[in-house]
Amino acid sequence: MQRARVLSVAGALALGVGVLPAAASADSGGGTLYVNGQNQGCSDSGTGSAAAPYCTIQAAADVVTPGQTVLIDQQTPAPGVVHVTRSGTESAPITFTSAGSRQRFVVTGLTVTGASHLRFQGMGWGDDGVTVSGADDIGVDHGETYGEAGQIHVTDGSAQVRVTRSWFTSRAQVVVDKGSTGTVVSGNDIEPFMTTDSPFVSVNGATGTAVTGNTLHTGCGSAVDVSGRSTGTTIENNVLKVPTPSSRCAANGIQVAEDSAATTKSAYNLFNPIGSAPLYLWAGVSYRDLLAFRAATGQGDHDLAGPQDTKQQLCQTHMTPPEGSPVIDSADSTAPGALPTDIYDTPRADDPTVPDSGAGGGHYDRGAVEVGVCPFFHTEDPNRTLAVGARGVRSFLYLEQNWDLPGTVTVDWGDGTTTAYPFHGTPEVPIAHTYDRPGTYRTTATASVGGMTWSSTYTSTTTGAQYKAITPTRVLDTRNGTGTGGRIASIPARGVQRLDLSKLLPEGVGVNATVLNITAVNPGAAGFITAYESSRPRPLASTLNFTRGAVVANLATLGGEWIDFYNGSDAPVDLVVDLAGYYQPSAGDGYHPATPTRLLDTRLTTAARPAQKVPAHGSTTLKVAGAGPVAGDATAVMLNVTEAGAAAPGFVTAYPAGIDRPTASNLNFTAGAVVPNSTVVPVGADGSVTLYNGSSAPLDLVVDVQGYYSPTGGLAFRPVTPTRVLDTRDGTGSARGPVAPFTSTSAYGNDVNNPYDTKAAVFNTTVTRPAAFGFLTAYPAGAARPTASNLNFAPNQTVAAMTVSGLGSGSKVSFYDGSYGQVDVVADLTGFFY
Repeated sequence: MQRARVLSVAGALALGVGVLPAAASADSGGGTLYVNGQNQGCSDSGTGSAAAPYCTIQAAADVVTPGQTVLIDQQTPAPGVVHVTRSGTESAPITFTSAGSRQRFVVTGLTVTGASHLRFQGMGWGDDGVTVSGADDIGVDHGETYGEAGQIHVTDGSAQVRVTRSWFTSRAQVVVDKGSTGTVVSGNDIEPFMTTDSPFVSVNGATGTAVTGNTLHTGCGSAVDVSGRSTGTTIENNVLKVPTPSSRCAANGIQVAEDSAATTKSAYNLFNPIGSAPLYLWAGVSYRDLLAFRAATGQGDHDLAGPQDTKQQLCQTHMTPPEGSPVIDSADSTAPGALPTDIYDTPRADDPTVPDSGAGGGHYDRGAVEVGVCPFFHTEDPNRTLAVGARGVRSFLYLEQNWDLPGTVTVDWGDGTTTAYPFHGTPEVPIAHTYDRPGTYRTTATASVGGMTWSSTYTSTTTGAQYKAITPTRVLDTRNGTGTGGRIASIPARGVQRLDLSKLLPEGVGVNATVLNITAVNPGAAGFITAYESSRPRPLASTLNFTRGAVVANLATLGGEWIDFYNGSDAPVDLVVDLAGYYQPSAGDGYHPATPTRLLDTRLTTAARPAQKVPAHGSTTLKVAGAGPVAGDATAVMLNVTEAGAAAPGFVTAYPAGIDRPTASNLNFTAGAVVPNSTVVPVGADGSVTLYNGSSAPLDLVVDVQGYYSPTGGLAFRPVTPTRVLDTRDGTGSARGPVAPFTSTSAYGNDVNNPYDTKAAVFNTTVTRPAAFGFLTAYPAGAARPTASNLNFAPNQTVAAMTVSGLGSGSKVSFYDGSYGQVDVVADLTGFFY
């Protein structure tokens, strides 16, 4: 029995209506007193604050004032008998309640003497029981007996005492006597574990007692006994389970003494006799048949008798009457003390499968338990929703209910937003949401139907990887042993240098791609570098191309934390690598692709600045956040930086404005060359980036923005093994042959195995064998070509750059030859944004 009751409590909690109601709100000037005997800082001489609570309930009871709530930690050791003599007021009652919604606070016993306007919610009491003496307006709700006795005794002229929705076990009783008035015993389950000859509800010399809507399991003796000239007693809507009489047990249902029978009303009760026990012992006469009882007394209107089964509900672990039971919608909703909810706080509901036979139109069931629509979720995976795209999640909620009623599923996505989904019957309810930021969220779905609710909580985790920009950091330099374990050695011809980034990246973030600026220094022969994830075979692709003795840089986005660099030349080459940032699932900033837009050209005079070269070993600062297509909350920008007109060799470093210049470079150049490179730069505190000229002569810079990163919205990144999607030299991805002057060719910008809705593609793009000076622009196929460039080239020069472009018609990207000569274009797909 006890085990079943504990399960019932859990079931009701799952319904979202809660076995223990929330603490009553204190009136202004009231407030809360805290009791926590487990708190080492507790003191019975303190103020009862949350930080310094009382150790005992008695200490709080001795000082509590009207309107206050005494919040009791359920772990507080049960004291002896707690004596309460202080009163609230009608508008500001005093409330004693549990600090934990899932458990009760426990006392050995409780005595209320001469006090008024008190509420005891979620209280358990032991063998010393509860005594209410000479008190007024006292409520005991959602209580439970512990131990073998645990009587509630309402006595000495107490008035308006309510014992509701509580569990009684063992030999527990409710006794109302000695002139008490207006007592209500309603919605309780009184179920003996031990046989006793005493009635479970005893009314003796009291006035206006209501025994309403209880489920009473009799032992030996009566379930309800009215005597001692009690007047105005009503006994309605109860379910009484009466055992078979035996030589040891003379059980009966309701017993009313002759001195109390004239003013007692009994009606709408259901007797569930196991054997031949009397249903009534009325004014000294025993009745086993309801028709005979009605004929003789005029009582028992709408009483029923017969076996009564129970079943386990879909959404509850407790037992309730099955569909079609005579207790359903057959009670008197106007009976004194009738409650709007049952012992589990299930609201009264109209069962559409059962004709109403009760009074008052309130659709009340008899007994302590109401049969409700009982919504219940089954899911594919109750632990999480399924990730969709960059920051999207979805799930199917499989809803069951007892009846075919319409309702609503409301989903709290855990990010401050909710979505309502109407339904009807027992459907699969699809839910879906896109978060502004990646991460893991607690998502709660609540079905509301027929006045009942059912809630389930999921873990929603987005899977799209988003960007974390860092100040550029040198992670490999074969010239001085950085990143090689101190070994100073060039990468040999056709050799491989491995870089371990795992110790340089934050632990536990699950980095799935890094952004690296890779520079080949003083190669002994012409060739190329292929950078790729160490765990994969070397792809047929190049990351940067170089000529003998050149210094060439290119930005690359690569999967994994271990990277291999292959020297595709016949001579050794030194390599310098700077880490610009990384992508991590469920975190970081989203990418916002932008139409390539020129933010700076030092060769031209604009309203913002005059034409002026960047001085030797000097810098220029450029406001990027809020400029052009870049949002004001941008945290990093993707730029194409082109050096033009250098008079001396050198390098350019782009970094956040307002910090010390890092030891890193973004592009390297020789005198007279025009060199572009892409870079991802964190934005400084004022929304600006700084560009440093690391040469001994002034130079011009051209800066085009390709996109930006921000904390809200944006796209996520997915790396792929570098795959050649365009090579005009052999016809890969297009017609064979170079791109003609001032025309475009296109390449497919999506992975054929990609299940996501790709919005932009990342390429390593190489121009080779150009016939004239010019530039290349990547842009969505079918869209208007922007006035910006991704890389610049000179005749017969091979130049590579990372390019990012939105996808156009056919998921393609166009590459425009902005020169007077033809040019071959090679594009390797390295990832995509979605």
